[in-house]
Amino acid sequence: MNYGLPYTGSKSRIAEWLVKRLPSCETFVDVFCGGCAVSDAMMLYGKSKRFILNDLQGDVPKLFVDALNGDLKKYNPLHWVSREQFFAEKASNPFIRLVYSFGQKGDTYLYSKELEPYKRAIHYAIVEGEWSEFERLCPEVCSDTCNALRGLVEWNERRLAFQRAVASSLKGLISQNPYYKSP
Repeated sequence: MNYGLPYTGSKSRIAEWLVKRLPSCETFVDVFCGGCAVSDAMMLYGKSKRFILNDLQGDVPKLFVDALNGDLKKYNPLHWVSREQFFAEKASNPFIRLVYSFGQKGDTYLYSKELEPYKRAIHYAIVEGEWSEFERLCPEVCSDTCNALRGLVEWNERRLAFQRAVASSLKGLISQNPYYKSP
């Protein structure tokens, strides 16, 4: 299980092991909380009633608390964030800095310049149902993926169906022509 937010140096892999060895307490102080993996595990195991979260990146623990409170809508999580927007807002928006940075380090944008148009086209196809850019960039697999998403409403369900459809479509292309090279 993953605990807390995705974060460089996350303790998510050891959080469960660690929490099982910690005693229950009234107040848990997570001094170097990072993405709050240990605090998240403590909450899920019911080992404390009160939490104090601290980190040099003070807005990341706030982002975790916002996520716990179901208050991520203010970050507009399904909005596409371009390279330009990332660099313009990363200092003031912890969601953008964490989610759209390579390795969640907060300093570089998630996608290379070459890959960004494809990721943007995929985003618009999955989240907004806008297929024109994806069709232009990936005509070989567009109709299969579009058909696979028909009738699906939830974006995560659409994302998973999209992945399966692309993989299946590419396997079909390769089986028809073993020398096929994707663009």
